[in-house]
Amino acid sequence: GIFPEIGAVRQFSESETPPHHLLKTGYAQTKWVAEQLVHRAVQLGMPAVIYRLGNVAGPQKGSGWNSSDSNLLFMRACMESGVVPSGDWSIEMTPVDFIAELVVKCMLDQKFANAKTFNLINSSKLDMDMLARVMKGKGFTVSRPAPKAWSKRMDDADGLLSVVLGEEALESLLGRHHIYEQENVATACEHFKLSYPNLGETTLRVYMDRLMGERLLPRPPASGRQLEGLVSLVTGTSSTGLAVAKALAAEGSSVVLADTEDMLHAISGDFVEARQIACNATSSEAVQAMVNDVKQSLGRIDILVNATGRDDALIDSRWKELMNTCTSVLPVMQHQQKGHIVNIVPDSSSTDLRAAAVHNASKAFLNTFNQGLRNDCAGTGLRITDVHPKHGAVADSGQCAEDVAGAVIYAVSSPEHLSLQEIVVQQRANQS
Repeated sequence: GIFPEIGAVRQFSESETPPHHLLKTGYAQTKWVAEQLVHRAVQLGMPAVIYRLGNVAGPQKGSGWNSSDSNLLFMRACMESGVVPSGDWSIEMTPVDFIAELVVKCMLDQKFANAKTFNLINSSKLDMDMLARVMKGKGFTVSRPAPKAWSKRMDDADGLLSVVLGEEALESLLGRHHIYEQENVATACEHFKLSYPNLGETTLRVYMDRLMGERLLPRPPASGRQLEGLVSLVTGTSSTGLAVAKALAAEGSSVVLADTEDMLHAISGDFVEARQIACNATSSEAVQAMVNDVKQSLGRIDILVNATGRDDALIDSRWKELMNTCTSVLPVMQHQQKGHIVNIVPDSSSTDLRAAAVHNASKAFLNTFNQGLRNDCAGTGLRITDVHPKHGAVADSGQCAEDVAGAVIYAVSSPEHLSLQEIVVQQRANQS
């Protein structure tokens, strides 16, 4: 914000004070004045550090992005229109979690950081050719007009978008990049054992997948894959669990399949598209470690499908496993303010079968637990759906498992304003 908005592109050191007469907006001028006040405070003996931020991106690990950020608005416009400017424009940004970590470490080590200025402006960039390649790889059809023609298409954008996406604004954002020396930043990274994030094609793909999953960026309009960019965790490797996992993957979701080591070994090679994690879901510690692993590696969990509950261990599988997975995944989804939990349990409409006291009790418990989840998650952006195979209709048979998987896909791909609380699956020939 304090660097020249007009005049020639030039190089700036961290100790250099940029010329104020080349700043034409009040925003930049007030930032320049604020920095001079901090310098004056340092001269008077007050401990202070100056961080000169470029464009701040969302976190590399985690979720979210400033929905009004110009870089995000630009990428969204490109994806919605299928048009990426040609030429030498490029996107500069530094992930917010790196910035936050560096700032905190500097605050805790004032002896090192005091009176320093840090140019936190990324020297690596995402160019327009890279953006077009990644979009094509995600299923977008992309055309490449000149920047002036691209900006002309945005003249009719709503409100401030027509200004933010105008040619002059984008030339300043994407086309005009000074060169910033980062001697203090490099020293800090070495001192704190940090690495400044390097922007590249992998970074852009990961960001795009996550932001499409969070609905901050649009999905490919003609892909036919409703769950592109979403991360799904499926517990249980019965025929039903496998059918659900395969259906989720077919819709574009990144799938993690969890079960005990023996159960995963039994289906070895049957579903190589999914990442498999061995986990005893009756152990809350093991489930929490598994959820942490998924969150760390994939950044989020959008869909949880509990397909556990084998009849040989009613209490452990139907109560403990479902409770442990829901309890561990809920905080992740609450932090995201989005998520969908689907619990596959036998039809709960009948809990008075003869000679089946434990079976009846387990169904009554699960029905009450799931309703409690819905009550607790009301207004949070999370959805809870029960899928009930009618009267043991699943029975781990292939066709019934496919039917249940279809019900799960129907639920998780439904519009976000809908809350599908229960779906009963019954083949027509078995209706009573």
